[in-house]
Amino acid sequence: MHLSYLYVESFYVLKNIGLSFDHRYFFVINDGVLHISKSNTIPEGFWENGIYSLTAIIGNNGCGKTTAMLLMKQLFVEGSPRQEDAKVLIVYEQQGDFYIYNTTNIKVTTADGLIMHTTQRRNTIETLYYSGHFQPYTGAEGEMQLSGCYEASDAWLMIKDLQDYANVDTLQLSSPLYNHLLAYYAQNNYRICEILALKGLDKLLETVRLPRYIQFAPNRGGWNAIRLDRMGRYKVLNIPPERLTTKTLKEQTLERFLYYDILNLIAEDRGNQKELEVFLKDWIRTDKSDGVINTFEQRIAQVHFTDDTLQVLQSLKYVIGKLVAICDHDKTTGVFYIDVRKEENKQKKMMEEIMRSPFFLTAKFFDIFYSHALGVNTRLSSGELELLNLLSRLYYGITLAPMKVGNFYSPRLLLLDEAEIGYHPAWQRQYVNVLNEFMKYMQVKSGVDFQVVITSHSPIILSDMPACCVNFLRRDGDVTTQITDEKESFGENVFNLYRRAFFMEDGLIGAFANKKIKQVVKDIEKGLVTEDTRKTIALVGDDRIRSYLLNRIVGQNIDSEIAYHEAKIRELKMRRRKDE
Repeated sequence: MHLSYLYVESFYVLKNIGLSFDHRYFFVINDGVLHISKSNTIPEGFWENGIYSLTAIIGNNGCGKTTAMLLMKQLFVEGSPRQEDAKVLIVYEQQGDFYIYNTTNIKVTTADGLIMHTTQRRNTIETLYYSGHFQPYTGAEGEMQLSGCYEASDAWLMIKDLQDYANVDTLQLSSPLYNHLLAYYAQNNYRICEILALKGLDKLLETVRLPRYIQFAPNRGGWNAIRLDRMGRYKVLNIPPERLTTKTLKEQTLERFLYYDILNLIAEDRGNQKELEVFLKDWIRTDKSDGVINTFEQRIAQVHFTDDTLQVLQSLKYVIGKLVAICDHDKTTGVFYIDVRKEENKQKKMMEEIMRSPFFLTAKFFDIFYSHALGVNTRLSSGELELLNLLSRLYYGITLAPMKVGNFYSPRLLLLDEAEIGYHPAWQRQYVNVLNEFMKYMQVKSGVDFQVVITSHSPIILSDMPACCVNFLRRDGDVTTQITDEKESFGENVFNLYRRAFFMEDGLIGAFANKKIKQVVKDIEKGLVTEDTRKTIALVGDDRIRSYLLNRIVGQNIDSEIAYHEAKIRELKMRRRKDE
């Protein structure tokens, strides 16, 4: 069953708003009656296989885009408060028949032989929700992941990753924040590694260049915490500086891993701090001719530790030992890495033996980063990471989460709230195309045709969306209205979309530049043209605006303009004489 249409009589800023989610039908309200008829505006198969419908909600800030997303979760997700008293009209479609849930005074009629049924209950739809915004979860409004929804946003995963994978019972950020951050960091890398292991995905998404390498580097978080200690937590400790005693680059890299990892354990108060400090001093001076890992293991066996210290050191030995056994080492840069294009088995082994282990979630063993080339200075940009976040969470929520939760099936409704935040315009151009290609890939994996709903402030993304697939909202003051006569957006010039669909009637230049240019115009009108006025005009990048302002100066007082340029000529001649 698919969602076709949602009419909201009143929900926060949304009042008497009708949102269409199926381009196959027209939904028009006239005189309190919703008319449903067939549409053939866009060709069948317009979206790739795997997408039943792709719909956008577009509008200015405060118009209710995110509010509409949250309402859909509350209406369709099993176990939610579900807005039992909400005045809404919902149209579901199943194999060409319509099922109407209606608590409003709106009547419904159909045309073109369409069959309509009424229903007294709202249907649940398995849903995935992702937001490009980070807003830490507080539970203040009762929002949480429910049985019929996979929350893929940072706000919830900061809680869920610690709750699920470290078996910590918390519904808010109630554990120490670094526990939440570490569990989130570890599981986010796990999700990304899962998607990078998919065969053929790099060829499918060639336009966005997925990373080739997973690289591992020493984590210096504990070293930074001790070095920058302003609270005096570590003032009783005497931490020795890093000292490399081995000759080969590989062994020196391992020395760094273990040195900084012990500092991480000390800073996180895992094990006995004094025992770890003494052990670190002793181990730094130890001859490591038998190899760094072997020497480390021998020193652990030779010293009597309390149980907590022994446990964390053995975990550290296990993780670094597996890193060496699984990963390749680059002799030029010194990094340990996995080539995801060639070494799928190594990647899966890393995930199975280390990244799925509960102790990995709450200790800083190493940094993981992704790159197109080897070297510590080759990390992906923040925008590239945002894309990996989106794709990896879609993949995880659609294929892996249902296998872990017994009453959750693969989501059919994907709500992506400004998921493109952080993308360069060149990647915004690829966003809808990547979604199409990726959902086609996911359809093969899951056998599901997805309904995708996106919100965005990008005219570049809007230019990929036919107008019949877009809901245009506009906020004026305290009122949100719906624009139903918007011209075609598909393939439209982005500057026209800025003016029309994003309501930029006041121009497309920055507000500060606009203010300065208006001041120049006022100065010209008052005859107050100075050298600073001319400098401001010279800064204007638009040839038409700059010429307009210069012409206004000439038009105001030709004699003064001639005198100005004659003075400039004399100044240049004098400068030339000096140079000669």
